[in-house]
Amino acid sequence: MYDADHRLLDKLEQITPDLGCAVRDREMFIERAARWAVKTFRCNLLVLGAEVPVGEPLHRRVAPPEYAWDELHAVYVEDRELLLAKAHAWIADGDSVRIVSMPRRVPDHHDVSRLFRDHLPLSVVIPGLLDTMTSDDARTLLDHVRSLDEGHGVCVVATHACDPGTPAGTSLAQQIQDEVNDAAAGPVHFRSPDAIAELFTGYTLVGPPGPAQQWFPHGPALTQATDAQDLIAGIVAHTWSTPTSTGDATSACPHDTEGEQ
Repeated sequence: MYDADHRLLDKLEQITPDLGCAVRDREMFIERAARWAVKTFRCNLLVLGAEVPVGEPLHRRVAPPEYAWDELHAVYVEDRELLLAKAHAWIADGDSVRIVSMPRRVPDHHDVSRLFRDHLPLSVVIPGLLDTMTSDDARTLLDHVRSLDEGHGVCVVATHACDPGTPAGTSLAQQIQDEVNDAAAGPVHFRSPDAIAELFTGYTLVGPPGPAQQWFPHGPALTQATDAQDLIAGIVAHTWSTPTSTGDATSACPHDTEGEQ
């Protein structure tokens, strides 16, 4: 990390010491929701943004135990050369996983569809990207993602900076947004849950956008989200009309009580 990044992180931790826990919850949500989508719909996996090399790559963490090692086909899309180079050595698992260079913001239908051997439902993971865009650009990206549906369905797993609408939450969101944007590390846009939901017009939301820490396939975590955790929303949305495997898209509701703790 650069010195400027460390200075920004120090400032953000002074604003809310729980921010590190919230970021960890974000990563756990992505893994949990992507695992649910892959298990439920036996789909290919498209990740818009190669991960920083820490721990196991996402495709290894979300593949159901009954899958053969090369059964889950995954494609990581990255347009930053440094991350792309690092990801090649860390992520690649033979022919079943690819890392490609193309604009993350507007993936082309033909470019993406040719990357997968089998025409299956598609799960698209969008970590920390929508909240760097204007509302119009975010909707354009999600429209493009929806156009990747070749009749089998698309599921989106995404995170978004959230203004929860509480006095404490809104104050924290404004302070963090100002610090990030002033440090030229942004832009970042904190949006209300309703404004986030509006970005997903044309999709079926699996529960309303809410704290990533609270989203489980069959119910929320039993603990209450902190003010910092309220700032990171987890979103699961899809175009499937019926499930294709063992899960049920309509049952993954954050108002049930069963879930991975």
